[in-house]
Amino acid sequence: MKLTYLTLDLELDLSSEIITTLIVEERSIFRKLVKEFFQAACGEDSEWVLSTTNKILDIKKDVYFISDFFDLDINNKSLIAKLNQRLTGVATEEVELLYEINQKIQQLLFFIESSLSIDVFHNELIAAQDIVKLGSFQIRDDEFDDIGKVANFIDVVMDLLNPKLVVLLNPRAYMDQEEITLFFETMLCKKIPVLCIERVCKDDISVVKNKEIIYTLDKDLCVF
Repeated sequence: MKLTYLTLDLELDLSSEIITTLIVEERSIFRKLVKEFFQAACGEDSEWVLSTTNKILDIKKDVYFISDFFDLDINNKSLIAKLNQRLTGVATEEVELLYEINQKIQQLLFFIESSLSIDVFHNELIAAQDIVKLGSFQIRDDEFDDIGKVANFIDVVMDLLNPKLVVLLNPRAYMDQEEITLFFETMLCKKIPVLCIERVCKDDISVVKNKEIIYTLDKDLCVF
């Protein structure tokens, strides 16, 4: 898999076998690249192109972009929607139990309806997805430390949304060297393709040996 920025000589090789890190030394270029990535993630036109050997991929669909490690909502709308969809599939297999539950709920609803002096009506079929929603299922993450929550969040994203790439913005501003080494090891162990985009100078960071490949876009827009 490759990620290319069309108007620059920038082509990144991406793999679940090694973490890819892009270092951007110039702040204005960093801002431009990240802004355009946000646009691509929202489905807008962008210079960024994600591809496999013979196919252009949809960045909006195939990439999950994490820009703020302090605002990871593991129960956000998109994840809960996918969770409920999966749980509905499980519930749908329990045909007899669903029928019994529906019968009991209808008895209650008819009783409530008959107690009113005004004419009302209700839904006479309670579907599996309605019952799942009643459960108000939430994803638990309160047993993790700060770095564990990031790893767990990505686990859940991969399980429910199944993106082809996870992009992290400035993870070294959030994790120290020991933490990021352990984090990279976790991602590689789970075969999760990760791209880190960092606004630093290359000399200011330590490469995680055998786990990370670094591309540097310097102030002259040269890649090495």
